[in-house]
Amino acid sequence: MFKINESHTIIGKGKQAIVVTDGIFAYKVFNEEYPISWIQYEFDIQTEINKIELPIVMYHSIIESNCIKMDYIKGSTLGYLLQTKQLKNGVEVLIDLQKQIHRYHDLNLPSFKEDSFRVLNHIELSNEIKELFHLLIQKIEDKNNLLHLDFHFLNIMFDYQYYIIDWVSAKAGNPIYDYARSYVIMHEYVFRLGAKYKTLIMKDKSIDTTYLDEAIYIMSILRLKEDRNPRTLLLINDLYDVLSKKHINPTD
Repeated sequence: MFKINESHTIIGKGKQAIVVTDGIFAYKVFNEEYPISWIQYEFDIQTEINKIELPIVMYHSIIESNCIKMDYIKGSTLGYLLQTKQLKNGVEVLIDLQKQIHRYHDLNLPSFKEDSFRVLNHIELSNEIKELFHLLIQKIEDKNNLLHLDFHFLNIMFDYQYYIIDWVSAKAGNPIYDYARSYVIMHEYVFRLGAKYKTLIMKDKSIDTTYLDEAIYIMSILRLKEDRNPRTLLLINDLYDVLSKKHINPTD
């Protein structure tokens, strides 16, 4: 097993892993109970992403079954730059990078639509809410664009340029789901920036937002697999009232 020692500096902590550096490379050291199959899945996803021309972190190898060796980015997150007021147009930067992601398609990645049904089966919700989920996901055109699906201010680093990190949730699908997922996360933690984000993408003529609220409903439900945030539960209920009238009882 890869062991953290005095030569390593901790640069990040999460539920599943600690990220350290030796000053040259970064090492994502997973908890002992984290299965090697999941580590291999993350490594394989990142290897596929590394084939494209985006500002991303290169994964190099799996070390001793519990650690991924990767490039070391010395900079700060976009979230930190916003919090410390070193950057004012963070939402605009986020959207610009997100649009760059969606230009890529036909990568060897899991289908978002297929995976969403698997996730839905593990979420406790009423049949009515799930039935509307199924109805809406069939209305939204299925596509094969690259989706990050965890795209927020903490997953963008700046070190002379912006780097997009943490691709483990990447899938292939319609970009509207990526925008919706980002909005749901911001709605939970940075409400005002989430409102600004939604306004800007709706004004952007290069983004098809026809089914944005429908996608937000879908992504809010899938988000519950990770965290049953009260804001998200309220958002689901509010959108259910609106979207059920629109798609199930349009004459009401």
